[in-house]
Amino acid sequence: MDLIIRPGRIIDGTGGPIAEGREVVVTDGRIGQLGPAGSAVAGPDTVVIDASTATLMPGLIDLHMHLFHWKQRPDVPWQNESILEIGCRGIRNASTLLDMGVTTARDLTARDNLSIQLRDLINAGTVRGPRLLASGTHLEAEGRAGYVLQGISVNGPDEVRAATRRQLRAGADWIKIMATAGVGGGSGKLISEPGWQELTEDEIRAAAVEAHAPGRKITAHAIGTAGIKAAIRAGVDCIEHGSFLDDEAIELMVEHNVALVPTLMAGVELADHGEENGFLPNIVERAKRCVDAGLKGTHEAHRAGVVIGSGSDVQVNETVAQEVRMLIEAGLSPMEALLAATSVAAGILDLGAELGSIEADKVADLILLDGDPLADPYALERVSHVIHNGVLVKSPAA
Repeated sequence: MDLIIRPGRIIDGTGGPIAEGREVVVTDGRIGQLGPAGSAVAGPDTVVIDASTATLMPGLIDLHMHLFHWKQRPDVPWQNESILEIGCRGIRNASTLLDMGVTTARDLTARDNLSIQLRDLINAGTVRGPRLLASGTHLEAEGRAGYVLQGISVNGPDEVRAATRRQLRAGADWIKIMATAGVGGGSGKLISEPGWQELTEDEIRAAAVEAHAPGRKITAHAIGTAGIKAAIRAGVDCIEHGSFLDDEAIELMVEHNVALVPTLMAGVELADHGEENGFLPNIVERAKRCVDAGLKGTHEAHRAGVVIGSGSDVQVNETVAQEVRMLIEAGLSPMEALLAATSVAAGILDLGAELGSIEADKVADLILLDGDPLADPYALERVSHVIHNGVLVKSPAA
């Protein structure tokens, strides 16, 4: 079944000017003809979407999701949750994410490699959800922070190497490592400054070498300055959070073409609502410092030419639409912030040839918004239609 979409305006994801009076034809799951509105001839099975007040743009890409943790009930400690409840939440969240206009997501940690299994179920058509790239379970330093998402504890380069190999064999698209402590500076009786370095540079390098050998990528949770630099020198492809960047770290990122996914909204959520959502006092107090540092660091990284992508890093309710607004607050233009969640994000995933922009022959991942997101970033929360792989999966009629 073909689609003809006639929006009021098109933001094509390339950074070019807004187009008006145009239409997009979708055929066999891909973007076909782009021409003047009314130029395409509708066949008997063609669905025509007339949306003269709406904006058409590429489907959103969320580079930092935790589908099995998002919307977790704050009144139930994670230790008390059954694997069935966690699994059902992940399936429900995948469907919700697609309805929000996120057509591609990268899940960066789930216990028991659940995200890899979810990805395969989505690909098989068993579960409704976005295109999913999954890291499975993350690697963390033995004897350091015990994360809610129950990582794989490693001690020394040899254990890191073996664990990375097992993750790759299990089907991980990306390897995720915890180079530093979290916002709260640790857990239990070992609490220090936010994001102090946990894995050594040699341990991180062992994971990077193993990930790159079969052509996979690796990203590092890295909040503190020392851990960020160690991860970059060790060969990671992406830094998650990067709150406490300094000039040297930014220079290293530019030199080694390492992307930044700053996840600013997650820090705001922790600082403003962490206590009511069950987070420890040390996390809430330190989150406020991380928000200020993250905004400043993202601004400076952007000015220096670091590639910046959008990721929500959900703690409870965060979304990529909120993260786009935070990137604007950090100094990106509205267009640059939209690109961070579309074509730039696709490039970070090495999917830029297929996704992230409205161009002929690319995969038809498209959304229609009520309003103009360049003038009103809140329009990203008003998604009326979602086309995923050329299929209309959400519309007012449905």
